[in-house]
Amino acid sequence: MTSLTARVGVGTTAAALAMAGAAVSSQALAAGLTAPAGSVRVQKASGPGVAYARYRTTKSRTFVTKYYAQQLRTAGYTVIGPKTTKTESSVFAKKGGRYAEVQAGGANPTYFEVCTGTNRAQVTKCDSPSGAS
Repeated sequence: MTSLTARVGVGTTAAALAMAGAAVSSQALAAGLTAPAGSVRVQKASGPGVAYARYRTTKSRTFVTKYYAQQLRTAGYTVIGPKTTKTESSVFAKKGGRYAEVQAGGANPTYFEVCTGTNRAQVTKCDSPSGAS
């Protein structure tokens, strides 16, 4: 599982944080952002300056990133993307000292990661392409 080994802190994986019982509050995970209807959260974790959640859904990867881009714009974030390739779609956003990034990949199901926090470096490297489940 590619994204389960993604780093959220120096030498710390999202999976390790989840196993250690790291909690992520709904407020910590992107200031009220909600996953598309029908999405199932399969993992959550947090680390210094970052919160992470991984979901699966039957929605397309472009639907997922456009969905989050709209929520982020509505919340006052400056949004870059969505950017879409043949295998994945991503969106990055900034509001003051807060950052958010969503990456989605695969198809039926689509897996996607949502990373938010105050540490831009950690937010932008806490997820990876979601093509593998």
